[in-house]
Amino acid sequence: NQEAWEGFVSHLKERLEDKSKPTHTKGELKESVLPFFSQRRWLRTIPSRLRLPLLCGLLGLITAIAALAIWKTNLFAPEVEVASIEKMVSATIAKYEKVDILINSAGVIVRTPPEEITEDEWDFVFNINLKGIFFCCQIVGKEMLKKKKGKIINISSNVSEIAMAGRSIYAVSKAGVAHLTRALALEWSKEGININAIGPGPTITDINKVYFEENPLDLQDKIDSIPMARIGQPVDHAGAAIFLASDASNFITGQNILVDGGMTIW
Repeated sequence: NQEAWEGFVSHLKERLEDKSKPTHTKGELKESVLPFFSQRRWLRTIPSRLRLPLLCGLLGLITAIAALAIWKTNLFAPEVEVASIEKMVSATIAKYEKVDILINSAGVIVRTPPEEITEDEWDFVFNINLKGIFFCCQIVGKEMLKKKKGKIINISSNVSEIAMAGRSIYAVSKAGVAHLTRALALEWSKEGININAIGPGPTITDINKVYFEENPLDLQDKIDSIPMARIGQPVDHAGAAIFLASDASNFITGQNILVDGGMTIW
């Protein structure tokens, strides 16, 4: 119900804002979180003695995801500050002593015609799409080099390999991500660091959902150009990310793996 949900959200918000307190305690779970989750039908199928440990784990996961979202929002503002990246990495090392996997997924797009693109638009796209990724790679890479082990996954785009109308400087920035991936792989692979990129095709994400809703003809054009005859969803790229982050990809480096439903076959 609404009251239980508000109690859950209030508890989560308090813990995220006050880092001096533990994420949750047994008593607080019973008071603010358990009432909400106890009304879920799936929870009733779990033995009562296991419910509280399960909820502790779920709350920890939700807290981590929420904290990551807040951190990401603060880090990748229009002006990427290297000091912010250094602070993020330092805090991570202080708590976990190492970084095993880095995924650089922040990105923005400007669809202004090339003859009308302003300097501010150019800086906005390259600041986030390329500068932010490079310095995340550099600062995290230094830590991985110490351990001689790590996985870096950069999110490029299939337009890093092909040209597409209305995406001129976006495509250039993503081509830069793909080539940066190759360049860093050449430098660091011998030190035990695998660096690869995933190049999604047209995908319904937060940054283009509204655009496609307002431009249905462009959406249909993209669907018509994809052999699998559908637009991508974020989940379509999860498999490639899991593969590249796992030991199954230990002998793969410097690659830009296109996940685009076959769009670049043509």
